[in-house]
Amino acid sequence: MADKALAGRFRGRGNPLQWWHGVVLGLVVAWLPGPATVVFIYWLPLLLLYVLEPKNEGYRATAALFFVIAAMTHPVRRIWDASGDWDTCTDVLLDPRNLIMDWGAVALAWLVSELTVIGLRLYRAQAQAAAIRRLQDRARVLKEEWGFEPIAPLPEEKTS
Repeated sequence: MADKALAGRFRGRGNPLQWWHGVVLGLVVAWLPGPATVVFIYWLPLLLLYVLEPKNEGYRATAALFFVIAAMTHPVRRIWDASGDWDTCTDVLLDPRNLIMDWGAVALAWLVSELTVIGLRLYRAQAQAAAIRRLQDRARVLKEEWGFEPIAPLPEEKTS
């Protein structure tokens, strides 16, 4: 009952808490512009992956987020130790090893997700083939047990 009342109260406005995301993002950019810029630049490959994803479901980008967070630990630690000053942030952004690590993390996440899908498809195909073999063997055993004669294959039609 309360959910319907709440939904009716905010009808037509979208999610009532969605505007907080913009407020928090604005405060972070105003309070910590250097680290916010570093995070934005490091998350550009995630945005690219999300935009270029075929079905645009976001699963690959979500998986890649964890890889990028792992790749960002050292640069973020450097920024933290320097209290987020601009010099350290620009040094981190201009270090090619960090950018290679960031783009490599997204590429590795994409590769892992693609190989996982391929592996699951192969596993399911093998499991299905094994199930078909088991059913065919069981059918053969039952035919022998009940004394059914094997069915002759249908003659092929001649096409001229």
